[in-house]
Amino acid sequence: MYLDLMCFWQYKLFLNSIQIQNTTTITTASTKTVTNTAHTTTIKNSSGLKLAHAAIDLKESYIGCYRNISSTKTVASVGSVDECSLECTDESNNMIALKSGKECNCIGRLDSAVASSQCNKIDTSNRCGCFQEHGTGNSSFTRLICDTCSSDRSEVCKCYHQGYETKTAIFTTRFQYDFQRGVSTYSHCRNRKNESYEITANCPDGCDPGWRGDSCRERDCSSGGGDCPVEMECIESTVNGNKYVECVCPPGKVRNKWYQCEVFRKNLALHKPPYYSSHLFEHDNSEICSHYKIHLTDGNYDGYRISHLDDAMPAWMAVDLLSLYCVGFIRAYNRISQLPEMLLRMDKFVVRLNETFDVSNREDIRDKVNLCGYGPEKAIQGGNPMIVVCENFTILTRFVFIQPSDEKMNDQSSRSNRSSTALAELEVFEAGCDLFNGRCGMKPCSEEKKEISTVIHCHELPTTEKKKVKPLGDSSPTGQAISDWYATSNPMAALHTTLHQNLKQSCCYYFIIWANTFYVEAFFALKTLKTSRTILSLFLIISTNLSSIAHAAIDLKESYIGCYRNISSTKTVASVGSVNECSLECTDESNNMIALKSGKECNCIGRLDSAVASSQCDVRCANRDACGGRDSYSVYKSKPRKTHDDYASFERHQRDDILKTLPNTYTFEMCAHFCFETNYTFFQKIDTSDRCGCFQEHGTGSSYFTRLICDTCSSDRSEVCKCYHQGYETKTAIFATRFQYDFQRGVSTYSHCRNRNNGSYEITANCPDGCDPGWRGDSCRERDCSSGGGDCPVGMECIESTVNGNKYVECVCPPGKVRNKWYQCEVFRKNLALHKPPYYSSHLFEHDNSEICSHYKIHLTDGNYDGYRISHLDDAMPAWMAVDLLSLYCVGFIRAYNRISQLPEMLLRMDKFVVRLNETFDVSNREDIRDKVNLCGYGPEKAIQGGNPMIVVCENFTILTRFVFIQPSDEKMNDQSSRSNRSSTALAELEVFEAGCDLFNGRCGMKPCSEEKKKISTVIHCHKLPTTEKNKERSLSSSSDTSRTIIFVLVLLLLLALLTCCLLFMLRRLRDDSSKITTGSSVSTSAGTTVSDSS
Repeated sequence: MYLDLMCFWQYKLFLNSIQIQNTTTITTASTKTVTNTAHTTTIKNSSGLKLAHAAIDLKESYIGCYRNISSTKTVASVGSVDECSLECTDESNNMIALKSGKECNCIGRLDSAVASSQCNKIDTSNRCGCFQEHGTGNSSFTRLICDTCSSDRSEVCKCYHQGYETKTAIFTTRFQYDFQRGVSTYSHCRNRKNESYEITANCPDGCDPGWRGDSCRERDCSSGGGDCPVEMECIESTVNGNKYVECVCPPGKVRNKWYQCEVFRKNLALHKPPYYSSHLFEHDNSEICSHYKIHLTDGNYDGYRISHLDDAMPAWMAVDLLSLYCVGFIRAYNRISQLPEMLLRMDKFVVRLNETFDVSNREDIRDKVNLCGYGPEKAIQGGNPMIVVCENFTILTRFVFIQPSDEKMNDQSSRSNRSSTALAELEVFEAGCDLFNGRCGMKPCSEEKKEISTVIHCHELPTTEKKKVKPLGDSSPTGQAISDWYATSNPMAALHTTLHQNLKQSCCYYFIIWANTFYVEAFFALKTLKTSRTILSLFLIISTNLSSIAHAAIDLKESYIGCYRNISSTKTVASVGSVNECSLECTDESNNMIALKSGKECNCIGRLDSAVASSQCDVRCANRDACGGRDSYSVYKSKPRKTHDDYASFERHQRDDILKTLPNTYTFEMCAHFCFETNYTFFQKIDTSDRCGCFQEHGTGSSYFTRLICDTCSSDRSEVCKCYHQGYETKTAIFATRFQYDFQRGVSTYSHCRNRNNGSYEITANCPDGCDPGWRGDSCRERDCSSGGGDCPVGMECIESTVNGNKYVECVCPPGKVRNKWYQCEVFRKNLALHKPPYYSSHLFEHDNSEICSHYKIHLTDGNYDGYRISHLDDAMPAWMAVDLLSLYCVGFIRAYNRISQLPEMLLRMDKFVVRLNETFDVSNREDIRDKVNLCGYGPEKAIQGGNPMIVVCENFTILTRFVFIQPSDEKMNDQSSRSNRSSTALAELEVFEAGCDLFNGRCGMKPCSEEKKKISTVIHCHKLPTTEKNKERSLSSSSDTSRTIIFVLVLLLLLALLTCCLLFMLRRLRDDSSKITTGSSVSTSAGTTVSDSS
C-alpha cells in the first residue's frame, strides 16, 4: 500500500552470501499500513535468506528522503536500519523505508523526493538504451526471470519473460527506481564525444559545470548550480554522519517521477474500489494482456495489467473515492497498444465527475453527471500519463468516470468500438488555488480545509468601480457570514475579524472599497456615550496583499506594450488560457507587467529588453489573445506601477538636460516614460516646481540608498506621485530609465508641435502650426508612418501592426535585429553573465551602508545596475574579479557598469581597466594572472559614472572562453603605494555577450568569417583565403609590381636619354670648339705664308 510520508530515508542493502550462524531473533508486530504524515526509513532485500544479511553500509546504501512510497509490509517498531532490513526478505522488495524514528516498511516503489533535512528522525552488448515511448508490435508478458551477475551473485545482470528469452524485454523507470543523485551513473566530461554516456577513469578537458572528481561523476553545488534542473536548488546534506549532494525543490514542493517540482498531492484513487458498466472476461494471456477489474487502481503501471470495458453504451469505468473531494486533475495510463489502431481507441476520452452514483446503473450517464474534461486528441502509448485538468474545481466529487469519446459511443458499428475503453491505471488528484487560481477566473479563490479534503470556493467579485462603497452588512459577496468568508480569503483576517466582532456589539456597518490593485476596508462604529453624544470611530486598514484580490479585467488595447525577445521573470506559470488569466498570477507589487510566450506560458516581469515587431508575437492563447511567439513575448501592463527603479538620493538635484512641466494628472511613471522616450538614462521629480527632469549622467557628491518609500497620488490612489529613500525625504532621489520601463511608442508622452517654443516638451490640446513630420492628431502625439518616416530613428522603419484587433504604430528594426535599451538596432544577444557565479581574488568586507554602498559578491552578475549594490576588490595584486560562464563561448564584447562615484577621484580608479579571458581557471589562484590568460581589451581612458555602460570590444573573437576577468590597469596594479590602489576595482554589474561575424567581420580582418553553431554557443572561425582569391591577390600584386617596374624603367630610360642628350650636346660643343681652333690655326698659317711671299 502507498504511504503518505512527510519524508523518509531510502537505503540499498548489500547482501552477503555467507550464512550467519549466530543471530539474534527479533520479534516484531507486523501491522497493516496506515496512511499518515509522519517520518519513515526504508531498506532493500533481494535474497530469500531471512537472517543472511550483512550489516548495511549506511553511506553507500542511502538514496534520499521521500513523501510517498508503496509498502508491502509494515513493522510498527524497529530500533535500527539493520533491524528493519531483517524484516524485509521478500524478493519483490529491494528497498526499505523508515519513518518517525521507528516504523519500518518494505517497499518496491517510491515517489515525491524532498530534502534530506526533512528526514531528521535519527535511528550482451553490455549497452543500456533509454527511450521516452515504445512502439507498437507483438508483446508478451509472463513471469520475469532474472539471472545474477557472474562477477557478483547478489546483483542481477539479465532479465527476460519466461518462454521469451530471445525477445527484447523493456522496463519502466518512473516507479520502482531511484538512487542517491549526488553521484551520477555516467561521466560528465567536458567535450565528450557525440554526447556519449560512458564512465571514464578521468576527463582530460575537465568536467561539465555542476560536476567534479576524476571521472566527473560527483555533483558539485559550487559550480553551475550542481547541474540541477530549473527551480531546484543544489544543497549538501549530512545523513548518518555522511555528506550527500541533492537537487531539492523549493519549500512546499516535492520532486516527482518526472524530475519536476510540484505541490505534493496524494493519489486519491489508489486502491479505491473500481466499477464498470461491463468488463471483458477476466483472464491472464501472455500474448494479449491481463484483464482484471482491480487493475484500474492497483498501483501497477506496466500497460499489460489492464481494466477493459466490453460495451459501447453506457461504456463507463468509475472509481469510488469513498469521500467527497474537489478534483483538480487526473492522470490516465494507457494499455500496451500492439497495433496502431489500438491507440486510436482512447483518443479524446472523457472524464466525468459526480457526488453520488448507483453503480448498478446501466443507462447513458452523460447528461446526468458533471464534465471534468477531455483527454488528448491523440492518445499515447502506455508508460507515460495522459493528463486531464478539470474545467471546474469547485464540484464536490466522490465518483470519477472514464468514458470513450462521444463519437465512439455514438458509432456502434464495429466490435472495436464495443471494446474500446481500456486503461492500465488511473490517478486522481485534488484541486487547489495554486492551479490556475482554482479555475475561478477573475474571482478570488479560497481553500477550505476539511477533515480529509480541501474544498475550493470561488467568491463573487465585490464592485470593481473605483471608489464605490457598497454596504454589505453582515454578509459576504457569497452570502456567507463575513467572518467565515473573510477568514478564508485574507491573510490579515485575524486582525480584521477581531475588529469586526468588537464593532458588531455596537451599531456597525461594514464596507469594502475595491480598486484596481488594492482594496480599503473600513469599519464604522457608532457608540452612544452617557452624554448621549454620538461619536464616530473609524478604523481604516489598507491591505496590499494582492494574492487574494481580484483584478479588474485588463484593457487589451490600453495595456499592450509590445513584443520583446528578452525579459526578467520573477515568476513563471507553464500554462494559462488568456492574458487576464496570466494577470491573476502576477500579484506582487514589484511587477506591473506580464509577458506571455508560445500561446500559454505566463511570466510576471519587472524588466524587459530587445523589442521586435509585433508580428513576431504571432501565437494565440486559447481565447485568441495575442500571447507571444516561439521565442518572443507579448508584454502587457497589468496594473499601475507601485515600485520604481531607484538609483540613489543626492544632497541636491542633478543638472537637467531637459525639463517637462507636469500636468495635474501627473504620475511618477509618466516622468519615467518621458525621459525614456527622449533617450535619457536618469529622471528626477523636482517637487518644488512640479517638473520632471531628465539627464544622461549624474554628478559626484554624497549619496544615500535605503528602503524606497512611495506615496500615492491624491487624485488617484492606485498611482504613485512621489518616492524617496527612507530617512532622506528632503534629498533628491534619482531613478534609472533603461531597465524597468517601456510603453507603446505609437503615442508620445509630449506634443510634437511644429515651431514649439524653445523645444518645449509639454502636452497641449492643439498645435496651431500643425505637427512635426512623423506626427498627427490635435495634440500631435500620434505617430504617423505616412509622414517623415514616423519620426523613427535612423535604421528603423515605421510600420502599422494589428494586435488583438487594435492598430498600433511601431518603429521596428530590420529583420534579424532588435531595439535595445538605448533605442538602437542590434543583433539580439543574451547576457551570458547574468546570474552566473562570480569569483574574486579578494573582496572588501560585505556590508550594507546607506551612506556608502552595499558590498556583496553576488552583485557583479545579479542584474541590478543601480550603482549602489557593488562588488569590490580589496587587493592590488593579483586584483581580479571573474565570472564563470559555465560553458565555452567566443566572447565579443562586455558592458561594465561603474559604481556611484561620490568623489571625482573615485572615477579615476576604473580608468582603462583591463578585460581578460581564459578557457580554464583555478579560482583559488592568488598569483599574478596577467601573462597566463588571454587579453580581450581595455576600458575607456576615462571611466564614466554608474548607470551608463563602459563597453569593451575584444581584439580576438576566436578565443574559446569560460572565464571573463576584470582587472585594474597595469599602471594601478604596479603602483601599490596607496590604499586607493589597493581597493580600486569595483563594479555594479558586468554583462558579457557572444561574438559574431556581424561585428567587425568577426575580427578576421581580410579573411572570411564563419559561425559554427554549437549546442548552446557560437564558435567564430577565420578562414584562410581560397586559392582563387590568393591567385587573384597574387595577380593583382604581380600587376602592381609590373606596373611599378615599367614606370621605373621608363623613368630610367628617360634619365638615360637626357644624359645621352647632354653628353651629345657636350661632345658637339667640344667638336665645334675643336673645329674653330683648327680653322684659326689654318688662317694664321696662310697669312704667314703670304707675308713671306710678299717679302
